[in-house]
Amino acid sequence: MRRASRGLLRAVSAAALAWACAACTAPHLQWRDGPRVEDPRPSGPPDLRRYKESYYRGLGKRFVGQLTHDDALRQMAQARVLFIGDHHDDVLHHDRVLHLLAALRARGTFATVGLEAIGAQDRAELDGFLAGQISMVQLRHRVAARWPGSWLDNPQLDRQFYRALLRQARDWDCPAFPLEPAPRLPLPERDAVIAESIRTAAQRHPESLIVVIVGQAHLLGQGSLIERVDLPWAAVAARPSVSLRDQIDSIPPSRDQPWFVTPSGLLLHDPRLNEPMSRSARGPVVTPSRDPTAAS
Repeated sequence: MRRASRGLLRAVSAAALAWACAACTAPHLQWRDGPRVEDPRPSGPPDLRRYKESYYRGLGKRFVGQLTHDDALRQMAQARVLFIGDHHDDVLHHDRVLHLLAALRARGTFATVGLEAIGAQDRAELDGFLAGQISMVQLRHRVAARWPGSWLDNPQLDRQFYRALLRQARDWDCPAFPLEPAPRLPLPERDAVIAESIRTAAQRHPESLIVVIVGQAHLLGQGSLIERVDLPWAAVAARPSVSLRDQIDSIPPSRDQPWFVTPSGLLLHDPRLNEPMSRSARGPVVTPSRDPTAAS
């Protein structure tokens, strides 16, 4: 009887263990004390949420240092590819990006810009705009005629930023290139295509810093864009993970060292310093107008 009871107990225990393991791995079940969500604003369908969460986990949980603005610029200028993580509706971050690119130019860095805002199918129109053959209004109309969701006109995005970015490239005689087709490919296919576009641009412009402005979730985790490109790099994050945001709250803000360094190597400008980065080591920085009425 004791042997039978022991056998029954082992069978019940094994079944309970199997159920518990299944509960740990099932997508709709989670232990109460399981890993915290690092995405500060989870949104979208489940596959997109997992994709973004993998990026935020890849950032790391504690900063490993701080940099002055000049040291951060020096690190960026010495890279082969500068990845700038984007949040497509973040006006403050976009103003920082425009000032950052102007500061790099003031230091003598020549850039080639890759961006998501223009689809690969509109490369001829983009080249025409950069060459001064068509206006911004003409570019917008031609892109929107093919792609109704064009980022140059989508009111849900910071469309003025993408227009200003292209004006900046045109006024500075900087090459620019689309990163991928638009409308977008399925998410699992996009990063390989974007990586190939970046490597091709690096081959075509060997003396230029390749600046890639792309949704930040592409850079690490499932997207692993930095790893896919496999060239000397620097990178800027748009927003911190929950763990990094909590750490920021415990660090006094410093205008002398406004850049945080993450364990993954990405740099994050202190989000508490709200004014854009308006000066470089060589004096004032001039950035293009965000004037929504500008027709050029």
